[in-house]
Amino acid sequence: MKKAFFSCVVLIFLFSKTGFPLKVAKVIVTPLKKEVLLSAYLGDVPFQLCTLTLKAGESQIFFSYEIQIYKKRFLIPDKLLKSYELEKILKYDPVKNLYELKSSNWEWWFEDPEKAILAAMKIEGFDIPKRLSSNEYIELKVKLFFKSKLNPDLTSRRGFKVYEFDAEKRIDEVFKTF
Repeated sequence: MKKAFFSCVVLIFLFSKTGFPLKVAKVIVTPLKKEVLLSAYLGDVPFQLCTLTLKAGESQIFFSYEIQIYKKRFLIPDKLLKSYELEKILKYDPVKNLYELKSSNWEWWFEDPEKAILAAMKIEGFDIPKRLSSNEYIELKVKLFFKSKLNPDLTSRRGFKVYEFDAEKRIDEVFKTF
């Protein structure tokens, strides 16, 4: 009986997912006359690890958002119509003693790393310049990537550990809030 219980516990630990599960917590799609606005918020981000990595000034944190529009087809794979990418890079600037959040169009400065991470965890009002029809849908893919020396597996702080988290969400109905 003890062997069966022990083997069940070992199997649970072996098949359980390690790391932090990243997920798209909330997506709001707002259809306008000729366009669609997309807002997305992430959940279950390794917030403490990101904050400590930024405070240590070790490396940059990359948030990559990929928005794809597909056309549904029957019995054949769906067709990719358009793809958009948005990358946010978060890093510490020791000269200014500020945290920089940079994208392709803008850059923001924060005094607190927590506020900088919260700003990087969301997309607000992303403009998709095409109104979607009933046989089209949006797929949102998010990737979080950074390196850190704050590794519980290492006894010394010599090496970096690479952290990479992925999440995706499919939005079929553009008139609902998910």
